Amino acid sequence: MIVTVPADSPWKNLKDVMLSLKEKPEAHKYAIGGVASPGAFALVKMFKSEGIDTKRLGHVIFNGGAPAVAAVGGGHVAVAGQAISESLSMIQAGKVRPLAVSSPTRFTLLPNVPTAKEAGVPALTLSHGLVSRPRQNFQNQS
Repeated sequence: MIVTVPADSPWKNLKDVMLSLKEKPEAHKYAIGGVASPGAFALVKMFKSEGIDTKRLGHVIFNGGAPAVAAVGGGHVAVAGQAISESLSMIQAGKVRPLAVSSPTRFTLLPNVPTAKEAGVPALTLSHGLVSRPRQNFQNQS
């Protein structure tokens, strides 16, 4: 996952975002790409770890990560955390500014974007898994 803000945002790093959201949560909204999505859980966990009152912080639910990132780029929400595949084109177009990635190491496509731990917010973590029926053979699935 990668955390993004509008390109013209005054926030230059993830810690700036956390401090601002903590000071005035009701003044900001964050975007999520679906109810109960992994990104939504990761963002809320990060906000709570930084002492942000998530009940006062606005959230906007989108039908997918790409529309959530587009809302950040359009300045409709303050921040989003989505998959890099949903965010990369908006980052490359200069519409959103990436602040941190949730992985333990930096993404090779965006080597100047720090990890959340490097950015001082180690609670931003996200992992995905695969669930299937027992004894599923994933080979030769055509």
